[in-house]
Amino acid sequence: MSHFDTYEFIKNLEKSGIPENQAKAICDGLKECHDASDHVSKADMECLESRLERKISDTAHRQTKVIGTMIVGSITLLTLFDRYVHTTIASLTQSFWS
Repeated sequence: MSHFDTYEFIKNLEKSGIPENQAKAICDGLKECHDASDHVSKADMECLESRLERKISDTAHRQTKVIGTMIVGSITLLTLFDRYVHTTIASLTQSFWS
């Protein structure tokens, strides 16, 4: 995180011909403006990036589990249909046409 050196800023203003009291007032105004602004530090961005990566990973893991469950459920239903319903329908149609 960068640091604003107020003492150096005031001295530079004084060197350019601005009286000390005006230089301090300018520095104070600049500090108030900076403090009031919504700035984001590199550490804030890294924290946000870490949180987003974790949430994306969690979401992908949940989606994988849901898709896996759906596949297993579909296979189970198809197996049950093939074993029980198919034979029942076949025997019904055979007895119907006989």
